[in-house]
Amino acid sequence: VNHKNDFRTKIVEEIRKRLHDQGFSNYDVKPGGRTSIDITLDKLDKAYALEFLIDKLNIQGSKRLKEGDGAHTIYLGDEVIVGGGNDYPVTRIPGLLVFAVNEDKGYVPLHSRVIVPYTNLSGPEVVEKVLRAYNFGAKMLLRKHDEGQQLSIGKSAIDALKKNYFLSRIINKIENWNLNKTTNREVQILHAIVTLICREDSSKGLITMLVNELDSIMELIDETKDFQAIGTSYDESD
Repeated sequence: VNHKNDFRTKIVEEIRKRLHDQGFSNYDVKPGGRTSIDITLDKLDKAYALEFLIDKLNIQGSKRLKEGDGAHTIYLGDEVIVGGGNDYPVTRIPGLLVFAVNEDKGYVPLHSRVIVPYTNLSGPEVVEKVLRAYNFGAKMLLRKHDEGQQLSIGKSAIDALKKNYFLSRIINKIENWNLNKTTNREVQILHAIVTLICREDSSKGLITMLVNELDSIMELIDETKDFQAIGTSYDESD
């Protein structure tokens, strides 16, 4: 049940006020899951924990290749909710690909590194499909290695998953593109983007700058939204 009048919203506001009044404003309070409330130090969120793991496992992206710290990591979360949700903080990790497996897709933030893998599935079903795709890519790379084929520098199962997944999504979107509802201006914008990607000079990097700027704008918009608890904690009389 996705009830918009989840009364945890009011409880969270009251707890925040009392903590602030007692001098504990360094604590954060948020709705968690479907029925709980999370109270933690402000900086202790899933992004902090994931960045710690990436650092300890030494799997950061390459600075030389201008990769973000999360470039060699994928994340699957069922609370990737704009303006809140305990999985939302990981969206700020550069290079991390986030699969939003939320039951309600309408609250997923519009970021280039956040995707909804399957609109008709959620939770464990999506996790299984994504991990199957990852394992398939890993097996193909191992087979090529065993056959003595030359692999691209930096090629990994994560890279294969990202490339294959995004290519399939692009093809699917093109096949279902309604040209009758597309304006000349929109086609011109798409042409400019594709042209930049296909260039072989330094201007190719401009597209990365543009996407990063768009992500920054969307993050600022997300931060201004007042997150409401969405779950099963509500008064049956509502």
